[in-house]
Amino acid sequence: MSERKPRPKIHQSRVGTGVWPKVNKPDTKFKAEGEYTVKLRLSDEDVADIRRQIEDALPEAKAAAQEVVAEALKKKKRMTVAAEPTLPITPEVDEEGNDTGTVLVKFGTKASWKDRKTGEIKYRVLPLFNAKGRPTKAEVWSGSKLKVAYTLNPWANPKAEYGVSLRLEAVQIIELAGPGQRDASGYGFGAEDGYDGEGEDHSTDTTGSDDDDTDGGSADF
Repeated sequence: MSERKPRPKIHQSRVGTGVWPKVNKPDTKFKAEGEYTVKLRLSDEDVADIRRQIEDALPEAKAAAQEVVAEALKKKKRMTVAAEPTLPITPEVDEEGNDTGTVLVKFGTKASWKDRKTGEIKYRVLPLFNAKGRPTKAEVWSGSKLKVAYTLNPWANPKAEYGVSLRLEAVQIIELAGPGQRDASGYGFGAEDGYDGEGEDHSTDTTGSDDDDTDGGSADF
């Protein structure tokens, strides 16, 4: 009997801005089984840990692609390993194609799967937590400040393409944005010297930030 692979380590991202989060309800536009996804806008500094983790996991993915090529050669098929890996981090550009100085990091996970033993389709609800670490059912919109719990998934496919994806495990909502609400960067603003409004109340009315919380244990974010 083969040994069971150890469960991958769960990592936590820095706080970033959610972009097109699909964390309350699975997105079925491209995958019938549904997928929870979110892109996190982070600075180069805040994404450094994720880059390092991906670099550490890449050799496993490339080795798997090399095995695909080796098997193809046994069948007299010509194939080579992809020249570059596919990674979940992309530089963010504005509408004119200019570099914004931030990156988008994609996290995702399947919303359903088939049990190999029973053939039963099982469904997953993505865990969401508020800033205090308590479970919540709040609806998450673009512009919300989020932390993401994730695991690394080195992969290779039959075309000998390879890479590392970031499997979405849970989301912590640090600051909830309302529908259509943007942060400063969403309008192209950055930090400047001048008025900072210290001492003022900067809170924004949002729905579901407190009333939708449910009792439960706290998350280890």
